[in-house]
Amino acid sequence: MKALCSALVALSILALAGCGTDALNTTNRPAANVSKVMSSTKAMTYKTYTNPRFGFSVEYPAGWRVGPRPTDGDGRWFTTPSGVESFDNGYGSTVPKTDVILQAVGTINTVSGSGNGYNFAQMVDLFKKNLQDEHNQPGFISESYSVVPNRWIVVNLITKVGTSGIQYSKTYVSLHTNQTITMTFPTNKRTLYLPIWDYVSQKFQPGNKPG
Repeated sequence: MKALCSALVALSILALAGCGTDALNTTNRPAANVSKVMSSTKAMTYKTYTNPRFGFSVEYPAGWRVGPRPTDGDGRWFTTPSGVESFDNGYGSTVPKTDVILQAVGTINTVSGSGNGYNFAQMVDLFKKNLQDEHNQPGFISESYSVVPNRWIVVNLITKVGTSGIQYSKTYVSLHTNQTITMTFPTNKRTLYLPIWDYVSQKFQPGNKPG
């Protein structure tokens, strides 16, 4: 399961094109703990995106731009309004260097899932065996995980990206799917964006659909 979590983001970013009917709830939700983000003195509000293919839901800042629906329906990405200071976000030429990126995406577990003959205990054992490989990947900073018996491995990963970016991700791994939320922002702006990450990562709800 080498690079299982971090690879999901790079893979899905290439597929984000087209348009569709994913559920975007326009009800704003206050979150006072991120009230000073983006130089605002008002409490930030959030909208909810629900993915129809995998069933997960994520809250995102109401003022951020919503990316197009990918043709395979695997997720969405959200970026800061234009005018944010440029930084190397590690996404190459397809994503502007001025974008702080929040992404939620699902993929089929083709590595250690039931389709490969694994049961839950075997999936967990394989994950543990490959932890060191993950830690040896370029840019690795830290990783932690917890196991929800017979449901999920919940993986939290922090990596360096590009020359000046940092990426936080949280992945729910099941026998059927990998469901990931990721946020990439300038390393020197952690105090600004970490409150947003803390909020959205805690609010992220994985789905039960097989994908």
